[in-house]
Parts: sequence; C-alpha cells; structure tokens
Amino acid sequence: FLLDKVNYDNPVREMEFFMQFLAIIILELMENKQLKNRIQHDMEFNETMRELEDAKQAKDDFMANISHEIRTPLNSIIGIGSELLDAKVDDTTKEQLYDITVAGRNLMSLVSDILDFSELENDTMELVEEPYNITSVINDVVNMAHVWNKEKNLEIIVDCEADIPNNLLGDSQKIYRMILNLINNAIKFTDAGGVILFVGARKEPYGINLMVKVKDTGIGMSPEFMSHLFDPFSQEKVDARSVFQGTGLGMSIVKSLVDKMNGTIEVKSEQNVGTTFTVT
Repeated sequence: FLLDKVNYDNPVREMEFFMQFLAIIILELMENKQLKNRIQHDMEFNETMRELEDAKQAKDDFMANISHEIRTPLNSIIGIGSELLDAKVDDTTKEQLYDITVAGRNLMSLVSDILDFSELENDTMELVEEPYNITSVINDVVNMAHVWNKEKNLEIIVDCEADIPNNLLGDSQKIYRMILNLINNAIKFTDAGGVILFVGARKEPYGINLMVKVKDTGIGMSPEFMSHLFDPFSQEKVDARSVFQGTGLGMSIVKSLVDKMNGTIEVKSEQNVGTTFTVT
C-alpha cells in the first residue's frame, strides 16, 4: 500500500515520508518502553503492598499472641495479690499488696485495650450472643472503678433502673469493656466532684435496648478535640504540662464496640463543667 501510494519522484516528499515513518517508529518504541516501565512499577508496587500486608499481619499476630501470654501471669499476680489482701498482714504489707494488685489491674486493662484494638482494626472480633445479667457486669465495673478512684476519692454514683430484665441477650464481656473504658475516662479527667453511671432500658418492638450513661464533673472537652475524640491515640491536652496516663485508645475502642453491636453513642461536653456519654 505504501509503495503504491507514495510518490517517490519528489525528494522532499520522500524525505517527509521517511521522517514521519521514523517518528512513528520512535514514538512506538517510547510508548512500549513506558508501558514496560509502568508494568514493572505496578509489579514492584504490588510486591511492596504484599510485603506491607504480611508485615501488618505479623504485627497483629504478635500483638494478639503477646497479649494472651501476658494475661496469664497477670491473672496470677492479681489473684495472689487479692488473696493476700484478705490475709492477716501488717498495714505496710497490705498497702504494698494493694499497690501491686492495682498495678496488675491497670496493666491488664492496657493489654485488653491493645488486644481489642487489634481485633477491631482487623475486623476479627466476634460477638457472643448469650444471656447475661447486667447487675453482675455493673458490679465488676464498679469494683474496678473503686481501684482507679483510690487516689482521687471521687464520688461514684450508680443509678440502675429497677425494671431492667434479669437476663439480657448480648456479649457481656464486650459490654463490660465498653462501660469500663467510659468510667476510666471519666475518672481520669475528673479531679473534683464525681462520676454518675446510669443504666436503663428502652423498650422496642423486638424487646429492649440497653442504655448506659456516664456523666462526670471533669475538665470537659474543647469543640476542636471532640471532632477527633474517637480517633485512635488521641488525647485532650489542657496545657503543656498536663500529662494523662493511657494509650488514647479507650474512646476509639468504645466507638468501635458500639458500632459492632449496632448501637449509637452521643457525647455532650462543656469545658470545666463535665462530659456525658450516652450509649444505646
């Protein structure tokens, strides 16, 4: 086709034809090179992503395994400490045993936060649907709250509606973790006054929804921080010198647990007045 259609009698036309033909070949080679580079880049990118995913999975497996391994000796420390507290020992020894028990419980709570966060982040947490007694859950929460409250000596008020059914259906351990983190957060950021824990029920066509409200008289939160309240590792800073213990995972875990259980959480806060969390 080219040989028949191109007029080779004109040297200028002939030169133009070959220059254009050469340009097409060069462009094709450049495009082919670019395509190969893109394919190579995509392959390297996919390999890097696989390596990152493998590393992330290895990290998550390590965190889960180490958390479980730490829990075993911690349970022994807390259990032995609690038993020795009931024994007849002098006041100094009892105070030391109490400090050991408190430290063990705080470390256990930290380990549980890390494990919960890892499971929620990877969407591997499974809920257990079984009957439970909310009174037992609240008793466990309050006992732990009194341990945290020893130094601050805040007033802790528990208000439970009398008509809550004895047996509810849900994951009592996850509900315990959720309420515990709310109480811990309230005590941590409250220096004077107290914390109120309200537990009630809201009737629905299919049964009831559990309602939990935690109200404190603490430092409150700024409007700027409230928009980041449920972000992992976030904590409110009152001033440059204020340092609060913890990982900043508590509220992120609470929000994730509530979402996991198809619930809702509302927050109202005013600086230097207090904060109220309402979970349904």
